[in-house]
Amino acid sequence: MTDWTTIANILMAVATCIMAWATWRMARATNKTLEAQWKPYVTVYPQLRNDASRVLQIVIENIGSAPAYDVKFKIPHNLLYHAWGIPQDSKTKAKAFTSGPFITGIPYLPPRGKRIIDWGQYGGILKSLQEQQAEVTTIFSNAYGDKEPPAKSILDIKDFKTNAAASSLEYRKTDAIEKTSKTIGTLCSIFEKKLKTQSHNDAYMWAYIATKLGLPIELAEQQNWQDGLSEEQREAAIASAHTILKRFRPELVKDDEEF
Repeated sequence: MTDWTTIANILMAVATCIMAWATWRMARATNKTLEAQWKPYVTVYPQLRNDASRVLQIVIENIGSAPAYDVKFKIPHNLLYHAWGIPQDSKTKAKAFTSGPFITGIPYLPPRGKRIIDWGQYGGILKSLQEQQAEVTTIFSNAYGDKEPPAKSILDIKDFKTNAAASSLEYRKTDAIEKTSKTIGTLCSIFEKKLKTQSHNDAYMWAYIATKLGLPIELAEQQNWQDGLSEEQREAAIASAHTILKRFRPELVKDDEEF
C-alpha cells in the first residue's frame, strides 16, 4: 500500500529546498547589485572642448557611486599631449606627459569627480597616436582600502573626424576674416596717407575710391573734398578713380554714382 503521507512530505521537503536555493540566489544577486552600485569606477575618455570646438580633451571621471582612492594610471607610449594641428601633416610635435594626474595620480576622486586635460587637435592627435588607439589602465581603491579590478579605457578619436572637419572649416573662415581685417587696416592707413599728402585733386580721387571700396576712412567722411575744385577737376578726378577701379574692382564702377 502506497504511503501518500511520506511522499507528500518528501515533495514538500524538495520544494522547500528549491525555494530556499532560489531565495539565496536572489539575495546574492541583490547583494552584488547593491555592491556594484556603491563602488567607484574611474574611466578615461575624449571629448570636444565646449569653448573651442577644434580642441579635444582627455577626461578622467569617476562614474561610480562611491569615492575612488589612490587612483593610478598606466598609459601607452603613444598617448601624448599638446598635439596641436588640424591637418595630420602638422609639423607641431606633441609632448610626453611629465606632470599631471597621469603621472602623479589622484589621491581622491569623488563620484562624478573629473580631471580634464587639453589633448590637442584632431590631426595632431591622430599623428601622435600613429593612427592607433591608446589603451589606458586605471587602478584605484575603494573606501575600505581594497583594490578594485583595473579599469581599461580605449581612447580612439576617429569618430571625431566629422566634428574636426567642420571645425577646420570654421577655423579657415575665421582665419580669412582675420586676414581681411588686417588687409582693411593696412588699406585704411594707405588711404589716410594719400588723403593727407596728395594734391587736392588726387586726394579727392583717393577719397572717392575709398568710399567705393567701403573703407571706413574718417577723413573721407569728415571733409568735403569737392571744396576748391571746379566741375572739370572733379570730373577728371572721378574719371581717374574709375580707371583705377575698372582695373582692380570693375564691379564697383558699373554705374556713374558721384562722390
